[in-house]
Amino acid sequence: MANVQSDTVSRINGRVGKVTATIPARPPPFGVAVDPRTRTIYVTDSDQDGQVAVIRTRSRTVVAKVPVGRLPLLVAVNPKTNTIYASNQENATVSVISGTTDTVTKMISGGFDPQGVAVNPRTNRI
Repeated sequence: MANVQSDTVSRINGRVGKVTATIPARPPPFGVAVDPRTRTIYVTDSDQDGQVAVIRTRSRTVVAKVPVGRLPLLVAVNPKTNTIYASNQENATVSVISGTTDTVTKMISGGFDPQGVAVNPRTNRI
């Protein structure tokens, strides 16, 4: 869960409904997605410059910051392909990120003002 006011991300145990970790994430976090296979959390920032923070759940640390488009809002993960997608509102694009290298591999035109993104792992479509 993104905690914009405290610049943190909370890891929640869904079985018991409790916060199990609070991880610093600056600039303020906005969108959050988790890859259950790699146990990696991806967090968009609410900053104009646009980055996606890569957080390893075991170490509870940000291990990379991937530059994406301007004002990334939401993020989605395809765990089958280890691919991450971030919607960039200001420049109307979707950044495609490799979960292996933590780098942008492609920018897709997202039309006008993309505010969200979702992925279907079965069809590999966003």
